[in-house]
Amino acid sequence: MVLGFTTAQVAPIMAGTRRHCLREGHRYQVGMRVEFYAYLRRVGMYPFRAPAPVVSLRLVELSADGTLLFDGQPLPEADVQTLAQFEGFACTTDLLAFLASRPRPFRGQLICWGG
Repeated sequence: MVLGFTTAQVAPIMAGTRRHCLREGHRYQVGMRVEFYAYLRRVGMYPFRAPAPVVSLRLVELSADGTLLFDGQPLPEADVQTLAQFEGFACTTDLLAFLASRPRPFRGQLICWGG
């Protein structure tokens, strides 16, 4: 499976400081190989690191009342802030606004890779 990233997200992934991403849907599985591309589906698209296996998944949901759930449990505010920063958002509010713009309830996966 292919994961697409913005150019701002490439450096932390290459440095190893970012080892996960949030994606809508439930199509990823542990053990599946993911490929990393910048500018996905655009002119200039390119792979920027070697493929890696998915090592863990967390189910993510933004409930109708705006609560962010991981594996069915509310995520503490400090963890929501950390997730927002790793996902490239300036603040928690921006992350929650983005998720709220998706069809509700938002359901997806936090995909963690190895290597």
